[in-house]
Amino acid sequence: MLGAPLMIDSHFRGLWQRIFFDRLALFCARYSLLPHHLTILALILGLLCLPALYFHERLLAVIVLILSGILDATDGTLARKLKRSSNSGAILDIACDRAVEAAVVLGLYLYDPLNRGLLCLLLLSSFYLCVTTFLLSGIFSANTSNKSFHYNAGLIERTETFIFFPIVILWDKAFFWASIVFMTLVFLTAFLRLREMLKQHA
Repeated sequence: MLGAPLMIDSHFRGLWQRIFFDRLALFCARYSLLPHHLTILALILGLLCLPALYFHERLLAVIVLILSGILDATDGTLARKLKRSSNSGAILDIACDRAVEAAVVLGLYLYDPLNRGLLCLLLLSSFYLCVTTFLLSGIFSANTSNKSFHYNAGLIERTETFIFFPIVILWDKAFFWASIVFMTLVFLTAFLRLREMLKQHA
């Protein structure tokens, strides 16, 4: 695991899990909702962020993004409680996560294409490299977690991303510097993860 002061998921997920996500998963189970229902709904809500940003509906974009993130964080919990964890569920979850992230970055670009093109392209590039190292870690490392595959935490995880997105959606003036800082940390996460894997498999 990469040592860092960030990694909100790694440090606080247990607390959030007990207080909120476990209860939400039980609520969903009571109404016969299945994990893939939550995954698909999270995808749909996340994708709505793109047209919301295109039409400059920033508050709506943040609302659908937050709801998407909550459902995305709950589907795995529900799968474990229902004992329905599966490779297909993990595949769907990862693919939908990437689709939502791409939709948000594209929405940020369409919000102001003349001034945000290069930064949005660099953001997508950082995500691409970081996800590549994350998946490589899942392939070549033994799974010791309760997830469907090995989870190698980094400087930037899902929660940090869902904090960054609302900031740059709602605060125009923060877009440039927030994107630079966030993108640098994502690239650094990919580099540190790659270095760690190369050490382990040298």
